Amino acid sequence: MAGVNPAGERFAGQSAETLVGRRFGEVFSCTNAKISGECGAREACRDCPMRAAIKQVLNSGAPLHDREIRLDNDSSGGRSRFYLASVLPSSVAGGEEQVLAVLSDITERKLIESALRESEERYRLLSDVTMEGILIHREGTLLDANVALARMFGYQPGELRGRNVIAEAVHEEDRPLVLARVGKESTEPYVVRCYRKNGDLFYAEFEARNMVIRDETMRVVAVRDVTERRLAEQARERLLEQLHQAQKMESLGSLAGGEAHDFNNLLQAMSGNIHMLLRNRDDDNLTEKRLHVVAGAIDRAAYLVRQLLLFSRKAELRRQPVDIRQSIGSAVAMLERTIPRMVSFELRLDSELPLIHADPIQVEQVLLNLATNAVDAMAGCGTLTVTADSVEFSDEQAEGHGLRAGHFVVLSIADTGQGMDRATREQMFDPFFTTKEPGKGTGLGLASVYGVVTGHEGAITCNSSPGEGTTFTIYWPVSAEQQVIPVQLPALERQGTGSETVLVVDDEAQIRDLTREVLIDFNYQVVLTASGEEALQVFAKQPGSVDLVILDMNMPGMGGYRCLQELRLLDPSVPVLISSGYAGSGPVQEALQAGASGFIAKPYLLTELLSVVRSLLDGSPSRHVA
Repeated sequence: MAGVNPAGERFAGQSAETLVGRRFGEVFSCTNAKISGECGAREACRDCPMRAAIKQVLNSGAPLHDREIRLDNDSSGGRSRFYLASVLPSSVAGGEEQVLAVLSDITERKLIESALRESEERYRLLSDVTMEGILIHREGTLLDANVALARMFGYQPGELRGRNVIAEAVHEEDRPLVLARVGKESTEPYVVRCYRKNGDLFYAEFEARNMVIRDETMRVVAVRDVTERRLAEQARERLLEQLHQAQKMESLGSLAGGEAHDFNNLLQAMSGNIHMLLRNRDDDNLTEKRLHVVAGAIDRAAYLVRQLLLFSRKAELRRQPVDIRQSIGSAVAMLERTIPRMVSFELRLDSELPLIHADPIQVEQVLLNLATNAVDAMAGCGTLTVTADSVEFSDEQAEGHGLRAGHFVVLSIADTGQGMDRATREQMFDPFFTTKEPGKGTGLGLASVYGVVTGHEGAITCNSSPGEGTTFTIYWPVSAEQQVIPVQLPALERQGTGSETVLVVDDEAQIRDLTREVLIDFNYQVVLTASGEEALQVFAKQPGSVDLVILDMNMPGMGGYRCLQELRLLDPSVPVLISSGYAGSGPVQEALQAGASGFIAKPYLLTELLSVVRSLLDGSPSRHVA
């Protein structure tokens, strides 16, 4: 060394006088070779970074700036120190080439950098082992992410770096929410829908903080996959909604049952009086025709009441041979009075369709539900095509539809509406699933259609695509009986007479009076009471005098069921015929099990009443249900 400045003295830990004239290697030790002594004295010195730098400058004559080297010296206690070396060619003195070496001690900076690297490595290790996804982004562009986040989104580690996660991974409808949260620097957690690499949708909870890193503000986001939790919450909400709907249906059923009882009592009074007028009719054919029209209207009203009860699940099914052509005609006539005129009907019905074995009210319910959905799908404008034909299925053909081999009527209802995508088709028969706006659909229509069809041992399929309309196809089993029994008003004169005493218990005065009139006309003795309590008093005062009791089940006070129980205790041998306009199967079965001899549903024909009364008085062993 030809000269050393004061800083060099501090680096070497020696004075300039002791350093001048000595070789570099006598003062500094090469870290790689770990030797001391004369620089270049050994072969290992070829790896000395300072020797290499000096040699490069001497050979090239060009200066070398800011090369980082690591050296040991005595003043550092044998510890390595880091320098930033610049080597410049200098003048030749005494025929020997010289260089000017400028060393800047950067040991403290290197120690800080090393500590920072270790800290970052520890952070990386912790973030990679955590189950929670962590990402750092600047204005949506991802700068870094841990392994858990990459795995959550279906990517390899590092594959997401540099991509705009908000634009690419967040559901398009949720992006405004994310951008708003970023703009407000919100720290509250929130849930959005995100896409995985394969396109699958999942729910993610974001919780973010702003952080300044290297003088730049960045967004650090913790991401949790909350799909299972979200689906569980949605399932709970659906269950609560279903419970609410079920409670409404139960309330509707109770209301329908009560209203049906009162309405059927009115129909009973009207129907009975019509029958009495027909019995006492003169030869005026016009009057008789009009009475038959009124009787038919009463039957239709009773049919509508039963339809309401069926919808609210308060009535039993009555399967019989049904002409589906008539059912379609009735449904279309009803719809044409209510749907927009821009919707047209096209009927393609085979003129020789066989009868199906079904409940006529439920068949009409299926038709109305499907047609109403079709009209809604067409937004009030389009064509609704109803097609009906018959087909014979072999075992193999039937198996493809989940049916048994046999003869079926194939009913198709097609619309020109907007159609359904695959996701909608997969859920369309689920209870309470609806695509309509809140308040405009219960989600029970197609579910009830599916239940009715499968309950009749039939099958239903759907063919639909977005923009191509929808076609529902139903396979109804053909009835073994191929004759519809016409509804006629039997003549009262053909019913048998009697002399027994009948106790009539009903809170409706019109029904009591009508029942007394028809029974007296057929020579029965009649006692009238308006409540269960009054009936028990009469029964107790005149033991053995009553041969039959006609008991209404829905009355104020103790009601019909308790009255029945008390009557059975007083005299179990007296037959009790229960009657009600509320035809729920549960109460009827309970009454029959409690000892009632038969049941007749209001409104009933007087001929039915007389027939059941005579049958019970004659000691028929079977419990008659009419």
